[in-house]
Amino acid sequence: EVMHDIYWAGVVHDIGKVGIDSTIINKPSKLSLEEYEMIKEHAKFGFDILNKSEDLKSIAILVKHHHEWWNGKGYPNALKGESIPYHSRILHVCDAVDAMAKDRIYRKALTEAEIISELERGRGQQFNPEITDYMIAFIKSGKLHEVI
Repeated sequence: EVMHDIYWAGVVHDIGKVGIDSTIINKPSKLSLEEYEMIKEHAKFGFDILNKSEDLKSIAILVKHHHEWWNGKGYPNALKGESIPYHSRILHVCDAVDAMAKDRIYRKALTEAEIISELERGRGQQFNPEITDYMIAFIKSGKLHEVI
């Protein structure tokens, strides 16, 4: 059941972006502070959407907190450390790796070495240390290309 919830939260974690203007979502240059504040609303929008569905209500809270940072500097609620739902912490690391491993309109995909470097830099700051260590080990195992 837990694996099922994490999987589906991963599939729909950005559903709240439907409430954000597409010119902001697809902007190829750096976002303004105002645009970034609008983007940050997607986690709450996603929660609201999923919370209305009987089938998806159980993952709404995971989606809401998938951008919380280990050090409390994330959003939407600036949760810190253990106060962040554990499965949201997993989703956060997975989402970040997925984003780094794929081309974006504003940059090319990072190499596995670059992704590991970013994870190490964010370990204990942006990312839960234990989950980060598991992800680094997974990438080093050579299996990232199988899921990205």
